Amino acid sequence: MQIVATLVRLIERWRMRRHDKLKLWIGMLLAASVPILLCYGIPMWFVDRRFHTEANATATAQTFNTLFQAEYASLIAVCDSTNKADEEGRMPGNPKVLVIQHGTRASIQDGLPGSWQPTSPGDVSVIVCLGRQHIEPIETCLDGTTPDLSTLERAITPKLKRYVIEVTVYDVADSHIVRRDMLWGDDPPVCAGVDAQQSVTDDMLYGMDIPSDDILNWLMGLIGSP
Repeated sequence: MQIVATLVRLIERWRMRRHDKLKLWIGMLLAASVPILLCYGIPMWFVDRRFHTEANATATAQTFNTLFQAEYASLIAVCDSTNKADEEGRMPGNPKVLVIQHGTRASIQDGLPGSWQPTSPGDVSVIVCLGRQHIEPIETCLDGTTPDLSTLERAITPKLKRYVIEVTVYDVADSHIVRRDMLWGDDPPVCAGVDAQQSVTDDMLYGMDIPSDDILNWLMGLIGSP
């Protein structure tokens, strides 16, 4: 009986030691995984989350544009039509305005007052067609002066350039153009003057593109306060 009791104690002691070793190994694995998790796992989780968020936002925008183009197709086509009457009509009262650019809803639509926002295609009374911003050469600055470009040392004096965009405002009910205008961007930096020690560079010949706020302010000035 004493031998049996001794064997039982030895087995129990062995089992406890084995359990302690298992706990030790588990602890070591957990300790090693913490730096890996902090340095790699968590940052990758944030990257993956951001990627999926951006992907979902892009997919949502594409879906919106597709639905918008399908629902407002006939109104979008007005901006592509060459048959719009050239005579100027009158701005309708309490207009519901739709701004189109590049064949879809323009981003400045969100800046219009809430009372101007249409809720359906049949609600639209004014269409604003924005052209593509492009660069046009100009002879002089806005104040009529011509800057000295001799430091560029060109055989042919280069042209100054400013951004311009065509805006057409169309009355849906009367099928007439209310206003067609060309909006110009700011002067090139060289028009502001150049120090005697400063040389004129090519990038100083180009004006900045036209901010959306400038287009929006022009449109609100034309239509009037809501």
